[in-house]
Amino acid sequence: MAAEAYYRVDRNMAAVCVTSGPGTINALNGVTGAYQDSIPMIVFSGQVKTELTVRNSGLHLRTLGGQEFDIVSALSEMSRTSDVQGILDISDNSG
Repeated sequence: MAAEAYYRVDRNMAAVCVTSGPGTINALNGVTGAYQDSIPMIVFSGQVKTELTVRNSGLHLRTLGGQEFDIVSALSEMSRTSDVQGILDISDNSG
C-alpha cells in the first residue's frame, strides 16, 4: 500500500521487495489495490528453493513446506507478468 501511495504523491513507479510466504501474501493487498486503480509497481518476492516447491515436485498439493505460496498463479490474472526466475549469481569469480 505504501507503493501505491508513493505513486499517487510522486507519480513515480515504486519497487517493492518482500520475503517468501507471508511476505508475498501480505503484498497481495497492495498489489490488488494498485491493479484496481491502474497504479504501476514492480514487486520482487523471495521464494523457497526450487527443489522444495510444489511446482517442481509433481505432487497434487497446495503447499509443500512452511513458507511456500504459489504467488505466480495468484498474480497471473492481475499483473502484466509474473514468473519464477533463477538465482542471480553476483559473486566476483575473476580472482
